Amino acid sequence: MNYRSSIVFAGVLLISASCSSRPDPPPFEKGSDEYAFFRTVADSIGVSFLDPDRSVPLIESNRFMVSTGSIMRQLHEKLRIHTRDLYYRTPEDIINVVLQVAREEASKRLILTSARDNKIKISDERIDEELQKLYDKYRGNKAFVQKIILVGQSEEQIRKTIEQNQIIEKYFNTIAFAGIDIPEEEIRKDYETEKTVSLRHIVMLTEDKSEAEKISIREKMEKILAKARAGEDFVRLMQVHSEDKRLRASGGLHENVPRGKFYESFEEAAFSIPLGEISDIVETDIGYHIIKVIDRKKETRPYESVREEIRDRLSAPEKSRIYTVLIDSLKTRYEYRELLNVGS
Repeated sequence: MNYRSSIVFAGVLLISASCSSRPDPPPFEKGSDEYAFFRTVADSIGVSFLDPDRSVPLIESNRFMVSTGSIMRQLHEKLRIHTRDLYYRTPEDIINVVLQVAREEASKRLILTSARDNKIKISDERIDEELQKLYDKYRGNKAFVQKIILVGQSEEQIRKTIEQNQIIEKYFNTIAFAGIDIPEEEIRKDYETEKTVSLRHIVMLTEDKSEAEKISIREKMEKILAKARAGEDFVRLMQVHSEDKRLRASGGLHENVPRGKFYESFEEAAFSIPLGEISDIVETDIGYHIIKVIDRKKETRPYESVREEIRDRLSAPEKSRIYTVLIDSLKTRYEYRELLNVGS
């Protein structure tokens, strides 16, 4: 889920068209590189509805319309490659990207429409603050203006995009996500939980193996496990038996790996067995593993400096759920319809 609507092109925010019941006009002038790009897409690749002289309705509601003209800038960023490589894209590939971008744009407009209905506004002072951050990033007003001109934007368009992004953020913080509460004790507990693990492991792969082959592989792993627990050198066992060839030189070492990077069963073992001990055989989607934990580390930054970061991470699943429900409800409220007359 991406509930923040910033769209970045060459480091500069791109404008989203304002709510309208009419198709937004095509954004590119004849003679521009972008115009030529979409002329190739329409004429040579065969996706005729991306003709840069037309704006074809894709999605509509009772408050706005998303057309090809609305999303051509985003599409150009998504599809931009060397023209000679464009011919390797099938019409189906391009249409799938169009659908993705159109739906993302429509979701953003649904949120903006609801925010306006809820009287959410952003002050000019706040917009000025955000614009100043962009000035600072590009080392001054003049350099920034030169940059946005290169991508066909104006400062007024950038101000409008900043306003929209700030409205959306305020909408989520004050309305959509206002009821989310992560207890302090839950944040503290997460802070005190070990965050990274260093380990060595031996793996034998079982993907695409028959059940009989898997039984044989497990029997081999049982023998290797017995040797490891009897005191044989774990690195040597890894180098002889493990099928993870990439890590043989390091003795199967994974160092300071954060949570969320391993398969669930692997991670559970890695963060639960005592330091220096050897796991039972762990099964994952790719095979059987034997793990030896070398070290685990907790958060080293001060609690107050990471408190909000932890809160955001812990609240992310609930935000994702709320976002999905919200978009579905807004589609109903604003009579969302996908037109997608891509063959016209």
